[in-house]
Amino acid sequence: MWNCQNTEDKLFEHLYGLLDQQEQNLLTSHCAVCDGCGEKLKKAQGQKEILVKASKAQFPEVKFTPPKDLTKEEQRAKILQYGATAVPGMQNARIWMWVAASVLTLGIGVPAGLGIYDYIGNSTVVEHHQQYAARVQSNFNVKAKAVVQIQNEGMAKANQATEEVQKKQLKVLVTGPATLQPGAPNSYQILTQDNLSRPVEARVEAFVEDKANPGTRFPVASQLTRQGQLQIVVPPDLPLRAGSNPTLIVSAKRESGAQLEIKEGLQLATAVYVAHLSTDKPMYQPGETVYFRALVLERFSLRPPFEDFALNFVLTTPTQEQKVVGQGSGGLSRSDKPTELIKGPDGKPLKGVGAGAFLIEPTAPGGEYMLTVKDQSGRFPDQVRKFIVNRYQKSNINKELDFNRRSYGPGDEVVANCKAVSADGKPLSDKPVLASINLDGVQIGADGNPNPSQVRFQTDSFGRVALKFKLPKDIQKGQASISVVFDDGGNTETLVKPVPVVVNKLNLEFFPEGGDLVSGIKSRIYFQANTPLGKPADVVASVFENGVEILNQVKTLTDDKEAGINQGLGKFELTPKK
Repeated sequence: MWNCQNTEDKLFEHLYGLLDQQEQNLLTSHCAVCDGCGEKLKKAQGQKEILVKASKAQFPEVKFTPPKDLTKEEQRAKILQYGATAVPGMQNARIWMWVAASVLTLGIGVPAGLGIYDYIGNSTVVEHHQQYAARVQSNFNVKAKAVVQIQNEGMAKANQATEEVQKKQLKVLVTGPATLQPGAPNSYQILTQDNLSRPVEARVEAFVEDKANPGTRFPVASQLTRQGQLQIVVPPDLPLRAGSNPTLIVSAKRESGAQLEIKEGLQLATAVYVAHLSTDKPMYQPGETVYFRALVLERFSLRPPFEDFALNFVLTTPTQEQKVVGQGSGGLSRSDKPTELIKGPDGKPLKGVGAGAFLIEPTAPGGEYMLTVKDQSGRFPDQVRKFIVNRYQKSNINKELDFNRRSYGPGDEVVANCKAVSADGKPLSDKPVLASINLDGVQIGADGNPNPSQVRFQTDSFGRVALKFKLPKDIQKGQASISVVFDDGGNTETLVKPVPVVVNKLNLEFFPEGGDLVSGIKSRIYFQANTPLGKPADVVASVFENGVEILNQVKTLTDDKEAGINQGLGKFELTPKK
């Protein structure tokens, strides 16, 4: 903003046209409204007019004489002489010299047309002013350096003050799974830092709040971070059910008083229920009845559910045929009052229970059957119960079947060496034999192509026969079985045996303990190995990072004495990097 000081500094530059147009307009506008500056402008303009007139005055009697080579003392004496003695015809000139001296004192430049009467004296005056200007410039430089130093010191103090403030502030980072798994521990990593991203100690309070039930808050942790780190675990037994809207609340506070609260909404895993399925026995004969029952419970509390379920019971035969053998809403009723549900101790109907029975057809093939219970809404994982169907009647034909190899792969030829002897020990000579192989639910012929008809063979004089089948080159799962029908002329008996088909495929699943891996933090990772048929597989593996082996001999848990432990499960630990 233009002020009086600006006007006084720029006044004479304005008189001689040395200002740019913007500054000239600002100065003129200011003098128009400021009486003091207006007077100064008028006075300066008057002095300028006097100098203009002096520059145009004529002095014919004055002649310039070049100075002789004089010493400085003589030059000064000469100056004094001119100052003390009147020179004829110079009375007016002396007046103009005083005017010029006054103008120099005010800092106004003397026009080039002004008469100078002594070259030596004028040179001395110029030298004097040059020295004065040098001293002024020197003082200015000193003060300018002082100003720069003050500015630098001020910036340093401001930066130091800002850093001190940032050191006292608080920043909180929370990492972990975005979805809560009911019935399982859920880990979260908390980092407390100042605003310079340096770890600081803070007291952390953590809660889980259910927005579906306002005011319901479950404590998780209350402790100090160590080196700015803290791992908290959300308990697996939190009373959360379908429809809950959990929110993780983390509050941190430092001794400096800085505090911060973070709220993060979490999703609840849909599988909040678990189911159990059982049958009345593990083995049946064709023509017997299978009784089954399923029980659905809340995953975290193992209590009966409050919801209705649409339960489906599906039977899978050894030939991979499926059929529904039962359906229900998950309620329990008596046979004499089918519409009235049985109530529990709390007076509410019992839910999540399904039971039923189905008949195994007398002509049903032997082998492994699977009964599966499902929920149409997928609120719990499918549960499977396996059982065996076998014929117990005394065999009239003693049958033997051995494979020529321990296992087969895609494209291999399967050779099953069979031998059939009657009950009295006589071989079934030159008798017909019908055989077929079922592979991944599809019956194939001897050439490996799908064929719904059985392949005909014949025993030799010793009751022996070699059954040969070609396996397809493309096998998905490798679930295969061979069915052989023997006929002695009066009796027909069937022998079913699984074919040892091996597919070089494994399904590996990895489960980080905290849900997500965090760079620089040691983590435990669980894994599960299954064959394409869903059966556990033993694995010995290595872990590589950018092509470099960092872990070896990573194994699944096995036990030679306790076969039930061999479930294809394992774990390892590593510290991930960016």
